[in-house]
Order: sequence, then structure tokens, then C-alpha cells
Amino acid sequence: DGDEITLAQLNSALAQTHQARTAAADSAKGKDFGPVLERLLELRLLVAEARDMELDSLPDVKQAIETFKDMQLRELVEYRATVGVKPDAMEVEQRYRDATREWKLRSVRFDSEADARAFHEALQAGKGYDALAKEAFASKKGTGTEAADWAGASKLARRVRDAVAGLVAGGTTAPVPVDGGFALVHVDAIRYAEAPAVRARLEAESLDRRRGEALLKYRADLTKKYAKVDLKLLQGLDFESPSRFDALRKDKRAVVTIRGEKPITV
Repeated sequence: DGDEITLAQLNSALAQTHQARTAAADSAKGKDFGPVLERLLELRLLVAEARDMELDSLPDVKQAIETFKDMQLRELVEYRATVGVKPDAMEVEQRYRDATREWKLRSVRFDSEADARAFHEALQAGKGYDALAKEAFASKKGTGTEAADWAGASKLARRVRDAVAGLVAGGTTAPVPVDGGFALVHVDAIRYAEAPAVRARLEAESLDRRRGEALLKYRADLTKKYAKVDLKLLQGLDFESPSRFDALRKDKRAVVTIRGEKPITV
């Protein structure tokens, strides 16, 4: 029927099969375009046959086409409403730092809560962690690690992670309940790991959230501009009553009137 398959259409189909677009466009030498071209031909023939069968006049097909159109229109409206939305840079940075933060930690563990509290009180009084730790190890009251190790949030027990989260380098936690005793954890240093995949995920999550907020505002603005909701009528409807359901289906009162469109009835 005079239908054509252009080189551009062939290149586009080749690109979808993960072949290099530039190589396909520049030279056909050594390339087997047969399977891709055959698929394009089959698609055109299927469309032609469907047209000859008047497939597009069938009610189910018409409904499917209308549904597809509605979906495409909705996606286009949502795209236009959110086209300028960007991730919240400050939110992403804070969440990224929280996700990639690592602490260089040492700790002293006591069997007795009283000994742990005494250690903490001495710290608050101005005595250094190193000196207090040496005393605790020498007296056998405390055990722990003299050498510091790096650990991320995923490697720490929840109570320890929560305790060190708000500390700066040089800080020490209050006594933290651990298995069989109480520990005081000292932060020697803090660093942030490089994790591009984590940043990309957080940016995508922030973008999704901000798009959702933009769509909610867009919808609210449209409702305010075009629609009027009869809240009194809406709140007075009892959809849980089986005996009234048939009557409600026949109720033509307008719950929402929309400028330029049919109202939404009960």
C-alpha cells in the first residue's frame, strides 16, 4: 500500500536491540539487518491486516484505545506539572552523609553499671578518655579495644549506632547497655565513604517525593479552579449500608460539579 520503512526507523529498531546507533547509521557493510527488518515488516503487515479486518471498530479494541489515550494524557499532564522539579539537594546531602558515615571507634565495657557510670562521670569532670581507659583495663574492671577500628552504621548494634550518631570526633557516649554489661564508646574520627550508587538512589527517592508533592499541589490548584465539592452531601452518604446501596446507585445528586465537564454524582 505504498507504506515505507525508512533508514531512520531501521536505525531506531537496531538501537533498541543494543547495537551501536552510530555504526548502524554509518555503514551497513558486515551487518545483518535481516532479523530486525523482518520484524518491522511483520509489524506493518499485522497493522495492515488489522485495518482490513476493521479491528479498530470492535468495542473492546475501541475501549482499549480510549484507555490508552487517557493514560498517555495523564502521563503528559503529570510530566508538564513536574518538568521543572529537582531533588532537594540539602535533603539528599544529609541523607547521603547519614548513609555513608563511618566512625573510628574504641570502647570500654563494664560488667557493673555503677563502674560504667563512674567512668562517665569522670569523663564529664574533665579527665581524658585514654587515661580512664588505661585505669579501667589495669584494674580489670573494664575490658575493650585499645586500638580503634572503622565501622559503618550497618556494622553497629542499633543502641551503639544511635549513641554515636550525634557525636563529633573526640566524643564518648554515655553507658550503653550491651550483652552482659555496659559500654562507653569513644569516637576517634569520622569519615564519609564514596558511594555513587547510594547518592543516585537518594536523589531518585527525593525526586519522586518532590514530584508527588508537586502533583498534589497541582491537583489541589485544579480542584480549586474548576471543581466544587458538596462536602455536606458527601459526608452524609452511608456507603456501608447494604439496604441503601441500590438507592445510592440511582441517586443523581451532584457530589462534585466540574466546570466544562459532567458532574460526579452519588
